[in-house]
Amino acid sequence: MSWLSNLFSGGASSILDSATGLVKSVYTSPGEKLSQEEALQRVKNVLLQKQQDVDIAQIKASGGKKDPLWKSAIAWTCVAGIFYQLVARPFFVVYVSPVFPEVNIGELITLISGMLGMSTLHLVDKLKNK
Repeated sequence: MSWLSNLFSGGASSILDSATGLVKSVYTSPGEKLSQEEALQRVKNVLLQKQQDVDIAQIKASGGKKDPLWKSAIAWTCVAGIFYQLVARPFFVVYVSPVFPEVNIGELITLISGMLGMSTLHLVDKLKNK
């Protein structure tokens, strides 16, 4: 049983706590029966409220500033290229046609590493200046 407790001692316990809190917030008394639509609406409302709380916390943490759109575009382009090279291309080569172009994954990894490094330097600088 120790392997099970080790499994739940990490991040899985917080996910389990969140799911338990969601169920408790939607659960009604045994005398009250909800229709499927009402229960679904309650779950949607609780999830929407939790998402709004997360959004507000992110805005407060960033000081009201959002990341520039070009950073997100570059990051998602790199992720799409890596996904293509590691997942989609092998699938297409095996099941569709053996002729699919390769993506130079080294350049994508370099770009992502640079972006992450610059973000880390920016964060460290921001924390030092507080």
